[in-house]
Amino acid sequence: MNIHEYINVLKQKKQTVFSAVALFLVFAVILTIIQPFKYGSETKILVVQKNQYGVDPYQVNKANEYVGAVLADIITSNSFFNEIVNSGFAINCNYFPTRLEDQSKEWKKTVKANSSNRGIITLSVFHKDRYQADQIIRAINATLKDKHAFYHGSGDQVEIRIIDQPFTSELPVKPNVVLNLLFGVLFGLLFALTYAYLFPEDKYNLRLCPQRKSKQRYDYDEKQELEFGNGVNKSENYDVEEAIKKLRQREKMQALEPRQDVFEDNNNAVDKKNYQNNDNNLDYKNVDEQGSMKNVL
Repeated sequence: MNIHEYINVLKQKKQTVFSAVALFLVFAVILTIIQPFKYGSETKILVVQKNQYGVDPYQVNKANEYVGAVLADIITSNSFFNEIVNSGFAINCNYFPTRLEDQSKEWKKTVKANSSNRGIITLSVFHKDRYQADQIIRAINATLKDKHAFYHGSGDQVEIRIIDQPFTSELPVKPNVVLNLLFGVLFGLLFALTYAYLFPEDKYNLRLCPQRKSKQRYDYDEKQELEFGNGVNKSENYDVEEAIKKLRQREKMQALEPRQDVFEDNNNAVDKKNYQNNDNNLDYKNVDEQGSMKNVL
């Protein structure tokens, strides 16, 4: 199948493409609805080395990168979770399971930490309650500033600075509704294009709703003529609506043609009148030959 044939197939399968995209959109909406909606809170932390005078800047940068990566991994640990719970902020501990394994999984879903190669840690917290998301991220900032030396070997040579204050969204950020719908449209189009290429026949068309049947306004004889006449080959697949349209056009053409029976009736009437006129002419001729009407009487 070349590109032109494929384009023609797509034009004929518009309903299939629309149905596939609609189905994937519905699937994306369902996946979005069943997920819990969570608010997001974000902040940025900078790792700084003290007493940098006379030290190679490259080594300082590598040290900051190392400390930042260590702290990013520590934030999602269970020991750091315990520090956050006991930090004095209004954190609801009942939100997290009591079982250690489940508690660790839920904490990793709640907190995300990413470290860059410049010693900057980006923290994100996701929670069903907006207030809880704000309290958790503030507790993380306070714990890192006060107890960061406990998690790395640089001691007091490292300083933690908050470069972006915590900001909590007004609306839920997870799941991402727009992104999910966009992926639904893209996957629907990809599926429809692949399906149309693999199954170009009309019998494989996809429809969300069944095709409406055309109304039959013909009597039995006209139905028989539609089935067996008018040049329609029943051994092949054909469109009923198109056949009905052709039959109506043929009937209109027949209606415009002069009717033969009217012409025959008119001719018979003219012949009869001419015959009567001939009889009258014969009577007048006989009268003339005999002399007058009195003689005839």
